[in-house]
Amino acid sequence: MAVKEVLQQSLSEQKQITQAAFDEWVYRSPLGLAELRKQARDLEALERVDDLSPEFLDEFRGHANTVGIHPVRRGLLPQEWVNESRS
Repeated sequence: MAVKEVLQQSLSEQKQITQAAFDEWVYRSPLGLAELRKQARDLEALERVDDLSPEFLDEFRGHANTVGIHPVRRGLLPQEWVNESRS
């Protein structure tokens, strides 16, 4: 293997480790834990209704749009970071 290929592989492996550590940090952060609690409440709300009426969905979606820090919308994170994390 050429030196260039070894360096590229090493950088790729380092990026994966860094991404895993970042994901773990986010998961355990206060904001990450708050998000998990919110998701649990959302699931409980969905389990309580028999019918996903337009009124319920409007309220549900409205609440989702007002909760959280919305880091991309507020310019705290660039949109590219979100797109990269999903690939």
